[in-house]
Amino acid sequence: MKRYGQRTVLRKLTFGLEPGERVVLVGPNGSGKSTLLRIIAGLLAPDEGRVVIDGGHWRQERKNPESVPIGYVPERMPFLRFSPEEYLQYMGAIQGIEAGVLAQRINRLLAMCRLENSRRMPIRHFSKGMLHKVGIMQALLSEPKLLLMDEPFSGLDAESQEEVMELLLQLGKQGMGLLFVSHEPEHYGRVATRMIVLNQDGGWQDKLLTSSNTKSNRLLIRAAGLEEAAARELAQKSGAELIMAAREACFVTGESNSDALLQFILGQGGSVKAVYPEREALLKWPGWVHDNAGGVWPPEGEGEQT
Repeated sequence: MKRYGQRTVLRKLTFGLEPGERVVLVGPNGSGKSTLLRIIAGLLAPDEGRVVIDGGHWRQERKNPESVPIGYVPERMPFLRFSPEEYLQYMGAIQGIEAGVLAQRINRLLAMCRLENSRRMPIRHFSKGMLHKVGIMQALLSEPKLLLMDEPFSGLDAESQEEVMELLLQLGKQGMGLLFVSHEPEHYGRVATRMIVLNQDGGWQDKLLTSSNTKSNRLLIRAAGLEEAAARELAQKSGAELIMAAREACFVTGESNSDALLQFILGQGGSVKAVYPEREALLKWPGWVHDNAGGVWPPEGEGEQT
């Protein structure tokens, strides 16, 4: 939990992250996404709670810099006078990495990020995509178990976005845990295996994005003009999940049952507003995820994230 005056974010937030898992944090501005990254990175103290890595209390493990198990990439990297090679040498020395080991890691990271030919070019001449790769390399110098990234796709051109997505997938396959903030579902939907939705009131929701939880043959059907009692009866008859909102009933059902459900809706005098694959709906509108109080459909303006 973190408090800012009278406002509280990250209220009773509890979650774990396994090796190789790729988790995206989404939510409106002010919901605590970047705050959570800074807390996990050890840059900001929570008012309540703690971060545990492999059974140890993270904030107590920072005494030995070479054992740091977490890498952190901020949203913006400064334009420095260093070349990438000089910057990584400097950052590695600060972390206490032995010179020979450091040289090998720098060569490997430059190759992985396709910056070998720019290793001695001043960073101040880099594009934002190249600069972002420098930030990723410095975060990977310590060979962390967990990589934190704040808006890794923001402001990058299409080619750089593809390269970052490819890199994140590669790191996940190597067993590194990834936790990143993003507001672009067309990008994080291709990388993340799990989504944590943060709300401005401090609440949160957790949703897996694997095929076993967002099946490709499940659909979300938005219907209007139905009384709640009629909508619940339709859901019960068809075996669909029901999410009630102020003006709509939203049904989640298997593709094989969708035709019958659509006929039920029209037969009760309702109208069908839209039909989406379940995963597409989840990525576009994370706020519809079920919580203990029932389903929540997007607010006014269709609920797209900004």
